[in-house]
Order: sequence, then structure tokens, then C-alpha cells
Amino acid sequence: MTEISVGMARYAVGEAPDVLVCKGIGSCIVVTMYDPSTKIGGLLHSMLPEAKGDTANPAKYVDIGMKLLLDEMRRAGAKIIMLKVKIAGGADMFPTLKKPEKINVGIRNILVAQKTFEALGLKNLSEDVGGTHGRSIRFSLSTGIVEVSKRI
Repeated sequence: MTEISVGMARYAVGEAPDVLVCKGIGSCIVVTMYDPSTKIGGLLHSMLPEAKGDTANPAKYVDIGMKLLLDEMRRAGAKIIMLKVKIAGGADMFPTLKKPEKINVGIRNILVAQKTFEALGLKNLSEDVGGTHGRSIRFSLSTGIVEVSKRI
């Protein structure tokens, strides 16, 4: 088993028995994709909702990062029709610092992820999003289980 740590604005694709790990998720969104038939999985750790023309690091943005991860999954041999997709994160880490008329970046990340799922023809099977606490993820590519732990 190889444990692969996925930092902010990064992604990774692997296969069983790899484990993808992501720590310190606040307002960021983490997207996991898994094909149980091939045991190929991927994890994207995006910081911001939309690229708006900045394509230097697609993994930094939810909208183009999800497309990148889907393409990488396909190249690795995953069957796209089989994908089980989950998201986590999107917390409002500093609720007292934002202006009331502004939607926080965590909520914007969640909304863009949901919109992008639809645009890509993917079904979001589960999510652990929002709130005011950070999260960490451990994603086993042997089982497809995504363990989410919250820091309270």
C-alpha cells in the first residue's frame, strides 16, 4: 500500500491498494472519484470555485479541476459510467470575518462543484460539506471508502 498525500491545489490518481490522503480541508472542496470495477480512484483538492481564465494550475479551481480529474481517471483506465463521486469541505472557517452580503468561498465551492457534476454528467453520490469545521480525508482505493474526520 502506498499512501499518497494530496496537498492544496493538487490532485492524484491511483489504484488499489493505494490510499489517497488529504489533511487540513477548510473552505476548499475535495472531490473523490472511484471506479469499483477497476479500483482506480482520484482525489482533487481545489481552493477556489472558478478559474475565470486562469488555467496555469487547473487543480486550484473546482470547475476546471473536476474536468482535469475526470480526464485523468479516463486515461488511467477508469470506466466513467461506473464512477462513484463524493465531495467534502466547503466550510465557512471564519464566519465572523465576512460581510453579510458576501457568500463565503466555501459555499461558492460547493455550489460550483454541484453545478459542474451536472455539466459533466456525473452523479454526486454523497457529500460532507459546509459547517464551520475543517476536515481530513482518507480514501482507500481497495474498498472505495472515503473516511471523513472533522476537527471540532
